[in-house]
Amino acid sequence: MFRNKWMSYPELAKARNVPHELMLIAPHEIETERPDEVANNAILVSSSRSTLGFIAYNFSHLSFLQGHSFPTWPEPPADSTKSLLKSLTGAVIEAVSTAWGVAVDSVLINSSLEQRERRVVKTHDGIDVTYHAYLLRRPT
Repeated sequence: MFRNKWMSYPELAKARNVPHELMLIAPHEIETERPDEVANNAILVSSSRSTLGFIAYNFSHLSFLQGHSFPTWPEPPADSTKSLLKSLTGAVIEAVSTAWGVAVDSVLINSSLEQRERRVVKTHDGIDVTYHAYLLRRPT
């Protein structure tokens, strides 16, 4: 969801006046019944966890399976950036990069995707509400 509506990849890629900094937030983390309360630079991207599309692994279970020669699927991601780009969040990053007219790699370099930052995400009854968000930044 961006600008109070769900968007497809082509719609997001063709969006105009996209802010130079965007917050990526999992919708389940925001407690709101009114999408119009969400900040104009927030993109709600559905994912299985707040890690925005990464598959969660229970490493103790994984090491048990590997130690007993059981096949494991999927393999843990060797490169988190490549894994991210194969997720729904990766499609959002690619679409935003297209809208900005810049390469995905330059967006990844300039963005904060390893750790979330606390930002004002919505306003409720005139009060700013903060959440942790991953930040996408347009390269300058």
